[in-house]
Amino acid sequence: MKRDWDTIRRIMGKVEALPDSVSYLGCDAVDGLDTDACAYHMQLMIEAGLAVGTVVGMNQYVRLQRLTWAGHELLDSIRKDTVWNKIKEIARVKGVDLGIDAVRAIAALVLAQVLG
Repeated sequence: MKRDWDTIRRIMGKVEALPDSVSYLGCDAVDGLDTDACAYHMQLMIEAGLAVGTVVGMNQYVRLQRLTWAGHELLDSIRKDTVWNKIKEIARVKGVDLGIDAVRAIAALVLAQVLG
């Protein structure tokens, strides 16, 4: 399965919106997303240190409890649709694949442009 940054961004926003520290996000709470794709991306987020969560079995059931500091930082840099679309456009024009380091670097570039 291919990593999809739009899916990761969407899940991150849902995790951040959890009401308290004992709640969790399961794939059943992410409307319009295939359960397998959701579980896969949640597991990637845990592996990347973006979220704290639980994986049961071979990617059969995943739930996220919270974002990590790094997850909050990344979400803060890609939260606005205009910024996110600019990041994707720059990557496309420059022929850069969107790995986590590229997302962070391009987000910093966009922020520098905004701050002028």
